Amino acid sequence: MSEPAFPTLDDTDALERGEILAPRFNAEGLIAAVATDAMSGEVLMLAWMNAEALALTLETGEVHYYSRSRGALWKKGETSGQIQTVREIRVDCDQDAVWLKVSVGGDGGACHVGDASIAWSRRGSWSFVSEEDGAIVEALIAEAGPRLDRTLADALPQFSRARLQTLIAQGAVSRDGEVLSDASAKAPPGLYRVFVPPTLPAVPQGEDFDLAVLFEDAHLIVIDKPAGMSAHPAPGSESGTLVNALIHHCGESLSGIGGVARPGIVHRLDKGTSGVMVAAKTDAAHRGLSVLFAAHDLERVYIALTRGAPNPPQGTVTTRLGRSTTDRKKMAVLASGGREAITHYQTTARFGPAAKPMAAQVACRLETGRTHQIRVHLAHKGAPCLGDPLYGAGSPATSVRGI
Repeated sequence: MSEPAFPTLDDTDALERGEILAPRFNAEGLIAAVATDAMSGEVLMLAWMNAEALALTLETGEVHYYSRSRGALWKKGETSGQIQTVREIRVDCDQDAVWLKVSVGGDGGACHVGDASIAWSRRGSWSFVSEEDGAIVEALIAEAGPRLDRTLADALPQFSRARLQTLIAQGAVSRDGEVLSDASAKAPPGLYRVFVPPTLPAVPQGEDFDLAVLFEDAHLIVIDKPAGMSAHPAPGSESGTLVNALIHHCGESLSGIGGVARPGIVHRLDKGTSGVMVAAKTDAAHRGLSVLFAAHDLERVYIALTRGAPNPPQGTVTTRLGRSTTDRKKMAVLASGGREAITHYQTTARFGPAAKPMAAQVACRLETGRTHQIRVHLAHKGAPCLGDPLYGAGSPATSVRGI
């Protein structure tokens, strides 16, 4: 290709603060180029580019350099496989040095030369992060913040605080190259990098794994959901859910009225709860089931094993349920606010001394379907579900463990 012509800016303010890419090559027609790892921030190598190398890099998204010793253009990794794919390009304020943020192919090898210390700024509108790759967003925090999630939410208003908490938990946030994991930790000044994973397809992908099918016809499918399986995709459980299995099992006949994230499902069970679930395979069945569940014309019974036994052995628990004020992962009985929750229960079996049972089997029927309703109500009656990590505080007696 012919030698490309980049614009020349005589105005200092336009050069240093404007939006035009106008690289300043030295007397030899070269410009220094620093390559860093786009995820870790680690410096990989220092090399040189001429105008042709920079133009090819911008055009192809793969880094080209100029070898001073050989006097020739070269594409990094063309023979070794260590191709550097550009994720972002910056120049310094004088536009006489280039910063390349790259992903390295092959074995990931490169020449490590140390850290850069120049202040860098954006120029131009090139983006080398596709929707399939995800994206990297940066925030330069000048003053310390009280909490990492809150500080980043203020600096990056395009993300909710909850979204940032999820990304932090996934190890997708770093400061000056160090991966951070505690959303509640203080946020010292520094350069923060957030890797945003690619957007998942709107419709969950089908996954082939065994389903315990109790009944199935052209309209309905009834499944015995095991404990540990989420009913539908959610942050942190994008795959391995009942919806993923149903999409594979039922194919195009599975109803989509329930929404793209939970097609055909009209009721739910907690991830840790096993039990029977029904899903619609047609639009008509989905509408019919929705009406039946909303009118409580279908009777559902939940069987729980509890630590101790509720007293009295049968009755109705009516409370207000809402988010705990001390632990946001938990629901709690509230004096005011929240939503009404009604559970009818009956003890069907007791284990241990009659005067003070060590455990019990309790049948529960719901008038409402609040999050964690049965677990909270049984704990409220002094008989939490056995093995419940949230509401079953305290260690069971030795005799209970053997039941």
